[in-house]
Amino acid sequence: MSALEAARAGDWAACLSALLALWRDHRAPALAAAIDRASERVRAPAVTSKTIAARIAGAGDADIGPIVELIRRQLRTQPRFGDHAVALANARPHDPRIAALLAHMFEHSPWAQHDGALDRDVLDALDAIDDPRFRERIVAAAARLAPFTSGTWRDRGGLDRLQEVAARVATRPAPASFAIDPELAELLAAPLATVDVIELYAAVYANPDDTSARIVLGDALIERGDPRGEFIQLQCARDPGTSPTRRERELIAAHGRAWLGAAEPLLQKSGASFRRGFVATGRLVERGYRDELADPVWQTIEELDMCDAWGGKLAAWLPTLRALRRVRRIYRDDVVPAIAAPRPWTAIGIRSASLDSLRELVALAPERLPALAELDLASDTGAERLVNALTATPLASRVRVRITLVQRQLAEIPQLVAVGLRELEIVPGYSFPPEPQGPSIVIGHGHASFIARSAKDLRYLEAAAGQLPGTITNATISAPAKADLSGLRRVLDAAGVAY
Repeated sequence: MSALEAARAGDWAACLSALLALWRDHRAPALAAAIDRASERVRAPAVTSKTIAARIAGAGDADIGPIVELIRRQLRTQPRFGDHAVALANARPHDPRIAALLAHMFEHSPWAQHDGALDRDVLDALDAIDDPRFRERIVAAAARLAPFTSGTWRDRGGLDRLQEVAARVATRPAPASFAIDPELAELLAAPLATVDVIELYAAVYANPDDTSARIVLGDALIERGDPRGEFIQLQCARDPGTSPTRRERELIAAHGRAWLGAAEPLLQKSGASFRRGFVATGRLVERGYRDELADPVWQTIEELDMCDAWGGKLAAWLPTLRALRRVRRIYRDDVVPAIAAPRPWTAIGIRSASLDSLRELVALAPERLPALAELDLASDTGAERLVNALTATPLASRVRVRITLVQRQLAEIPQLVAVGLRELEIVPGYSFPPEPQGPSIVIGHGHASFIARSAKDLRYLEAAAGQLPGTITNATISAPAKADLSGLRRVLDAAGVAY
């Protein structure tokens, strides 16, 4: 079947294979571009970091697209993924998609303080494929490094190899022109995202609380063969609060960072999670923020950790996020402008909190924070003064206050409990999102809940239990089945606390 016949039938896998066969005969750049477009239309199983080696060993034409996508994405933080690129090139027939990945590594080495042009494995693989689009890059790199050929060089072998390959590449004839059939070009140029799908995405961003809009989008994406459609369906069908399914985890591993869109470079790898098919939580990186903040992808964010990011631009941006309800570690000077929109904020965390910033927040609470349920002062010092400042305010009786106390600060517990807050959670260190498995101690109405997930957690909780005031009469303990609770029980027994 010819590429045109396959495209007419909508068999994009056959079309892709036919185009690759033509490219191997002609090496025409026009064919390489057509292969990229056909590859986008092929349905291929997801690839993850755990399955990539096996997938490379048995890869077919349709598998190259997702494998290349994963390698390119992972190179930013895991330079050793470059080995997979070389292995893929050595295992597969010549392919312009693999050549494009190798050319990227040739010009932008994933290793810091290293020149990609001197990586002999990458250079040899790129030379073997001989994609004419990248010959000039090899020649230009050799010319750039030519002044070093007469002196001592730390990678003399790599430099000599580069000069040798460049000299050979420069003599190769240019590929003959190749014209793509106009009908095939039109079929390949048809946009993947129809206007309807674009409008469905816009509907989700305009009303991120509407699950039905997400389900309609998911159905449309499934019809197009987009794996995100399946992901949206799986997440919308799962009960909130339950763990992701194995299939969800596979899809996130394969496509999660790509689905972050414009938010991807601004969100740390830890802390980002999806709900109902879209990004819902994240931790900002500390860097300059430009046009990425205006992208609609942020409209589904429900919980955001500002980390060390701060400034007026960010504070003015937060109220524009329609789904945002929980913000952690806002710098104290940014709190008031950050909650400018009177929406049902449920959790606010203040970084470097002062009494003045807390008083400003309390003054605005009736108007702007009617649904506030958690006040997070985890990143502040002088917790006792701040908690005391809440005593005479309406917030004291209706919010849960979360405080970070390292072990040497646990002596402050009696004073914190004496304030009479509705509920006080004490944790040893900041976490985002807050760890539901602990370690933490939650105190309220004469009761204490101890939550642990390891022996180290239990040592912290034992020290905290020793500071409980006499007003605490009973407790519950949540810990792994095999955890040694004898030390914690002894401390509670000595304090007269039933559990």
